[in-house]
Amino acid sequence: MHGEAEAVDRPKPLWMSLPRLTSAFLQSAFVIIALPVIVLAYAPEDQKGLQLGLLSALSVILTVVVLLGTAIASDSLPGSRRRRKPFVIFGHLLVLFAAVVISLGHSYPALITAIMLMVASRSAIDAAHLPLINDLIPKAERGRFSAPVGFMQVAGAAGGAVLAGYLAQEAEKTNHVLSFLPPLALWALTLALAAGAVFAIRVIEPPSEANPSGLAALLRNRAGSRERAYYRFMIARTIYLIGIFAVLLFFVYLVKDVFKAEDYKLMSGIYYAFAALGAALFTIPAGWLSDRFGCLPVIYGCGIAQAVSCVIVFFFGYLHPLFAATGALLFGAAFGAMFASSLALSTKIIPRAGDAAKYMALLIVSTYAAQLLGSLSAGPALDYFNRLSPGGGYTALFFLAVVCFLGGAAILFRIEEPAAGGSKKS
Repeated sequence: MHGEAEAVDRPKPLWMSLPRLTSAFLQSAFVIIALPVIVLAYAPEDQKGLQLGLLSALSVILTVVVLLGTAIASDSLPGSRRRRKPFVIFGHLLVLFAAVVISLGHSYPALITAIMLMVASRSAIDAAHLPLINDLIPKAERGRFSAPVGFMQVAGAAGGAVLAGYLAQEAEKTNHVLSFLPPLALWALTLALAAGAVFAIRVIEPPSEANPSGLAALLRNRAGSRERAYYRFMIARTIYLIGIFAVLLFFVYLVKDVFKAEDYKLMSGIYYAFAALGAALFTIPAGWLSDRFGCLPVIYGCGIAQAVSCVIVFFFGYLHPLFAATGALLFGAAFGAMFASSLALSTKIIPRAGDAAKYMALLIVSTYAAQLLGSLSAGPALDYFNRLSPGGGYTALFFLAVVCFLGGAAILFRIEEPAAGGSKKS
């Protein structure tokens, strides 16, 4: 009976992956593109890095609160078919409120409030959606299943970046440089409602036991070897992602200040789309390779490729757009492969399946901890070194990124990856 339910309830990868499309769109459109443009419109030139860094840090704090609350609640609800889905659907509906605030807001605080609502929406979706993979998909198939999830991730990222960049560049031609925000919010709302509705209808969540022990109890548990391996993995991934955020958060400013692109908003979106294309091309093969050869070798290769991409973008990107596009393509390819492989690895090494949502929440929190550390350090550093020498801040940022990519991958050498059947490789 239980096996029959599993066969009926297992969702198709396309429907299961839709929340990642919404989440990635919100991240790229509103955090990567819109937020830097809003800061440029209101902040003094010599404080743009600091203000963007502080606002990014604020988004991280909000993200952590939403993630922890959602994860604890979704693990603690009584066993039923409505354990995680309500939180995913709520996250999609929250976009409606954010879109209304954007349409009515005409001040710096109002627009920042709307961006933070988009952040909260994305966080609620992520916190409840990712544990479903652990709940519904057998361990041996998670690498393959993470591939369409990663593909939706990069599709949303590419669409959000290009659309936001195009709308922002068109708004530049008018006297209202932020007039692109209401139509962008309308696009986000349409996507959220459509994806949320299809997900709600097509994905059926099977009954599962509630686990009301709470995240605090999980953290108080004495760490065994499996817990230590998982925490080591989180630390390594956090270091790696500090490099990612050091590049992504301030890439719009790099295109404006170093590449000297007049249409820097549109070009930033196009370069980001090249990165998403690279991720799309390598996410699915990375999932297959992770199942066949293991996740760790794929992640090691990603660290090296990511470092090389930074060298191409920074040292050659200003010479010709083709160099910048090539570096962005390689950057995205490495990131997409790392995303799929690290997601699969995280589900393989979870110490206790009953605490899946809490461990996945810790993993997501580590992602935003990387954003917090990256923004609080990289933003002020950007302003400081740029004042000392024009472009010096970007040299510091890319040096930091390269160190993080190689260092994060190196830390994983001490992790023992379980075999596909669940037992550790000896």
